[in-house]
Amino acid sequence: MQDIRPTSRWRNAKRKEEEEFTAGLIEKDDCVYAELFPDSFIHQTEMVLEQYAASIAKLPNHPDSYPTIMKSIETAVLALNEINEVGN
Repeated sequence: MQDIRPTSRWRNAKRKEEEEFTAGLIEKDDCVYAELFPDSFIHQTEMVLEQYAASIAKLPNHPDSYPTIMKSIETAVLALNEINEVGN
């Protein structure tokens, strides 16, 4: 299965950018991913997404789960917003 998590894309972009910088293909001023997505930001985001996935996985596939699913989504969004606010 393809990894579609944004945190994986961010890590890959950071690694590619660092490789290009090290190889002299881009200038330091062109390196933006390390500043946009610090390791702590990525780690915290991964933790929220993992908690969200775990909470959803525990729920039965039943219409009565809807309120709990919505609460899980709300909790994840609020946590992601907090991470983003602290990071800026």
